[in-house]
Amino acid sequence: MVAFNADIMPLLQNGTTLKINAVAVDSGQPISFAISLNGGGAPARTAELSAD
Repeated sequence: MVAFNADIMPLLQNGTTLKINAVAVDSGQPISFAISLNGGGAPARTAELSAD
């Protein structure tokens, strides 16, 4: 799960790319990926990331 506080949400809504660094549970290897914040559905995609 990813959680964003109220201070971060405006940055995400005005940004173009959300860059995420994570660690794979099974291998412990680092994983990096980017999620586009462009387009009409970007705020909804961002909200889905922080949904329980």
